[in-house]
Amino acid sequence: MPLDPNCCSSDQEEIAEWYVMSKLPGDDARAFEEHLLICPNCATAVEDAEEYVQAIRAAARRLRVARGL
Repeated sequence: MPLDPNCCSSDQEEIAEWYVMSKLPGDDARAFEEHLLICPNCATAVEDAEEYVQAIRAAARRLRVARGL
């Protein structure tokens, strides 16, 4: 799924999550990074995805601690 750095994808939230979790292939990640420089909507989607991923990771850590793992 090659990304066009000049326009938003219809699934920008999903792409933002993939980007934050380092799941986008190299060329797509580079195109998305270029796109982020000009697109406040996608930049916001990345910020939201980062907050979500951090919250999930923190919850997982708390759960492991509570279970003594």
